[in-house]
Amino acid sequence: MTRLLSDESGPSGTHQRFIVQVKGSAQTLLIENNIDVGKRVPLVTGDAVVVHGEYIWNEQGGLIHFTHHDPDHSHEGGWIESKGVRYSSQATSDYRCDGPIAPAEGDRGAAVVRLAA
Repeated sequence: MTRLLSDESGPSGTHQRFIVQVKGSAQTLLIENNIDVGKRVPLVTGDAVVVHGEYIWNEQGGLIHFTHHDPDHSHEGGWIESKGVRYSSQATSDYRCDGPIAPAEGDRGAAVVRLAA
């Protein structure tokens, strides 16, 4: 995570926002994590994160949102992993991972981005 931004409130809720740099690339992405639906991820600059959500291209590099479960069931649920803990939603427990997490079978179309520290 390269930069922590202020939270932003909008019609879909309050979003934790931060900038990440894609591992092995100069590309940066804005991560928008809805903390009214999901959970705030405790981050500091330099933390490595893995993000699973929906990618949207823009001229600044793009953004990833839907980093939480979808209460309307219109999108695949997402998550953010940091320091071995996966943060997904207020409705589920976060859990610690002892190794890399493989995508579930049929887990296609969503962005899973491993980001540089």
